[in-house]
Amino acid sequence: MKTIAVLHTARATVPMLTGMIRQAHPGVTVYNWLDDSILPMLMEDKTKIDYVFDKMLFYGKAAQDQGAAVILNACSSVGEFQDYAAERLKIPVVRIDDAVTDLLARQCRSVGVLATLETTLRPSAAILKRKNASLALSFQVVEGAWAAGLSGDKEGQNRLIAAAMEGFLKEKEAVFLAQASMAEAVGLLGEELRGRVYTSPGYAVESLEKYLV
Repeated sequence: MKTIAVLHTARATVPMLTGMIRQAHPGVTVYNWLDDSILPMLMEDKTKIDYVFDKMLFYGKAAQDQGAAVILNACSSVGEFQDYAAERLKIPVVRIDDAVTDLLARQCRSVGVLATLETTLRPSAAILKRKNASLALSFQVVEGAWAAGLSGDKEGQNRLIAAAMEGFLKEKEAVFLAQASMAEAVGLLGEELRGRVYTSPGYAVESLEKYLV
């Protein structure tokens, strides 16, 4: 039986990704490592990214020692941990936004990138520009959404994200929700708009298949 380890920086992604992985890959074992100190640390001081990567490497080594076949990094703000870990771990690290940004880079000319945290915007911009330098990008932090989620007001968070999506879709070909925890808000949009919104979880979970054979 194969094991998938998932590294989280927010509690919201734990049940969502665990359920999606088990549904897409029946029979796998899912281990979750959650460190909810990472995002507050980066929000306060972005220069601590090397320290954060060292922390994540500790979790990655633990996952490796416990027999994981692959690690899914569930946090876009620290997506570049994939590169950091490449020469330091013996098992692959999958960046949660890798597969979806491949698709955006191939299919779109203009994309609005939405996040609830500013820490996510730079790595999201970097990965998209690396894959398609001519892609026209706009960025927005959804004001109040992160605070609403922290307070337990998931419905309020989703409404704020949905309103921001609708605004971007008036001027952009597609919208990319840069954090996995934002995906639920897509359900608040009309059916005609949902197909123009891209979220990372489904594509990332599907991409794990090649590591499980």
